Amino acid sequence: QTASAGGCDCGSQPCGEYLFDHRNGSMLRNWLIQEHILSKTSLGSASVDGLFMDDFWCSDLICKADPSVAGCPCGDPVQGPTEIDRNSQMDMGLTDEDIRALTLAWNETMTMVQHAILGAGGYTWSLMS
Repeated sequence: QTASAGGCDCGSQPCGEYLFDHRNGSMLRNWLIQEHILSKTSLGSASVDGLFMDDFWCSDLICKADPSVAGCPCGDPVQGPTEIDRNSQMDMGLTDEDIRALTLAWNETMTMVQHAILGAGGYTWSLMS
């Protein structure tokens, strides 16, 4: 997209709106858990007890179907991943259905990550109540 169309203007190169696609399933999830969450520089270290993980995905389609879902309505600043440019959906060429599928897949990844954290005797603030 061009700046005049409301998107990023990076000339002939893609703009920096890159995210992991959690729809690819176990390959990404296993890599994130083994190489980042449980690695020797994270919960695999005796010096690390927990992790701070604060981002999430939000889907307008999911919120429309069930407004009681955590994070609804989407507003950080728009649907999609939190803490990212409001034009990210357009910049990455994602449909509303893509955002819904990515949100569901990200939730599945985070469930597995949280189980791995607990299994390693660790904690994350989002699991504290």
